[in-house]
Amino acid sequence: MKYELTITHLFPEKMNLYGDMGNIITFKKRAEARGIEINIVNALKGIKLEPNKTDIYFFGGGQDKQQVEITDDLLAFKKDALLQDLNNEVVMLAICGGYQLLGHYYLTPHGEKAEGVGFFPIETVAPGPDVKQRCIGNISTEIIHKQTLTEIEKFYDFRAENRRHLQSLVGFENHGGRTRVLEQDKKLHLSKVISGIGDSEQQGHEGLRYKNAFGSYMHGSFLPKNPHMADLLLSLALKRKYGEEFTVLEPIDDNLEWQAHEKAIAVQ
Repeated sequence: MKYELTITHLFPEKMNLYGDMGNIITFKKRAEARGIEINIVNALKGIKLEPNKTDIYFFGGGQDKQQVEITDDLLAFKKDALLQDLNNEVVMLAICGGYQLLGHYYLTPHGEKAEGVGFFPIETVAPGPDVKQRCIGNISTEIIHKQTLTEIEKFYDFRAENRRHLQSLVGFENHGGRTRVLEQDKKLHLSKVISGIGDSEQQGHEGLRYKNAFGSYMHGSFLPKNPHMADLLLSLALKRKYGEEFTVLEPIDDNLEWQAHEKAIAVQ
């Protein structure tokens, strides 16, 4: 059967830091290697989203200035469709600034407030301008979200040599904001930090999953170095769209991706 997916890239002209476009490229390459057609839609400023038009959303990172700049457009032209789709289990990957703006708000070091769509139960506050420390550097974590772990083993074609890494995530973080989960339900956390900072020094966790939406501070290296997560997101989108007609992705040669994954762990 011929599969087809539409990916909507939110604010690619404003929210695309530190190689975040690599996530779009990874989606496309891993899908096309299996004969799956990928259509990319760029949701720029001024474009009004309509619900039920996409299979995957991607929302990348941006500097404080860009996050404040897009807030009005996000709320006026995109929020309603986003909330409708995300509540209906449409897949989403939100990185750094995108992750923050899926929450209630982001407060910059200078007191500017970027209102979010309120889907994730989080709020993000950056320390004042006198605090110089940023959360920056390589990061590795262990997935603790049980549903995610179960689905990775279901949908990703793992072999003995990489099975031990299916619970790990690696990437590069560079953010000033500290994110706090408002709900006390620990089941929302995607992973716990092994090396690095993650959402905040106090929390000890990195990322969030709610329904089929994933948020993380790991930048452009996230999906290229985590092939099991790339395949999980593609699989969730295909399962939602095609139901029982889709079972599992065909295996592809991703030995180089796993070498990059292992190297990232080794240097931390």
